[in-house]
Order: sequence, then structure tokens, then C-alpha cells
Amino acid sequence: MKSAVDRVPAEKRISPAPEIVGPILEGVRYEREGGSIEQMFSELLSSSMHSDRVADAHPALPLIIKQLSTDEAAILRTIASTPKRFEIVMKFDILGELTWSKIERSEVPTDGLVFPQNEVMYRDHLERLGLIRYDTLKPMQPIMENGRQTGGRNFLTLKLTDFGATLMRASGIPPKQP
Repeated sequence: MKSAVDRVPAEKRISPAPEIVGPILEGVRYEREGGSIEQMFSELLSSSMHSDRVADAHPALPLIIKQLSTDEAAILRTIASTPKRFEIVMKFDILGELTWSKIERSEVPTDGLVFPQNEVMYRDHLERLGLIRYDTLKPMQPIMENGRQTGGRNFLTLKLTDFGATLMRASGIPPKQP
């Protein structure tokens, strides 16, 4: 964690708030040294001590980082550092009163993930943490059979929320989203 202090120029250095530094020190002790989660904690500590970046050091961020897997951190890093949109097509079938949905296509990159098969679960978790959101890309496309709608396709794009963008800035990765 000494490198977190060293990254902040002496003339910009301020004392970090205890509600930030305490949870960071608690969370980082369980992380692999040099791992992506440890790096996020380290950058957050730097942000909390830098007079120009302290506004991004929200007290909830250490608790959020603590809940992330390395794969989820990688997905966030990719979304934040890439100016392209990540599109997702959800297909749903109407079965009587029930609706069944599945991912028909996802552009969220899974290369380099430890468990790429968990991408849907990771997106679900990141959305529940308030870090990502889905925006409608274009209107729903109905699927028709014999003159009645039996389903449809939703065209979505994945984005960081404002809170997710704050986390990434505080973690040293300024978002480049469109």
C-alpha cells in the first residue's frame, strides 16, 4: 500500500478519511498481492489522499470492491476503458402467462476471464451493485407466428452507471464510454 501513497504528489497529499482507509485496509488483506482487486483498493486509497481526486473516493467504494470477483473487475475495466458500446440481444418467448428470456447475443468480452461461462451471472451481480445498467438500443422486435406475438427481441447496450464511473475513476481507470 506504500505505492498508493507514493503515487500522490506531496503537494497534493491530504489525510484520507477513516471511513475510506479502514475498509480499504480490511478488504485488501484478503486479496492476492498485485491482483486486480488489490490494485483497485490501492488506487482508491490514492484517490482518497489526492486533493484533486478525493471527490471520487466515496465511502461505499471499498465495500463494493470487496464484493467483486477478479472477472467482474475485468469486465468493469473493459467497459470503462473501451469507447465502444457493448450490445446485448435478449430473446423472450411468451408461454401462456409466462415469459422466458435468454441471451441471444452478447458483445461483452469474455476473453481472459477465469470463468467466462459466468458472464451472465457477473453482469447480473454488477447491475445489482448499481455499477452497470442496460439502455435500450432500439425498439423491441416482436416475433410473430400465425398472426400473434409469441415472443420478441430486446436490443440493449451495457453502460456504467454514474456510480460505476465514479468507482472506475477512483480505481485509476477514467471511463471512455460514448
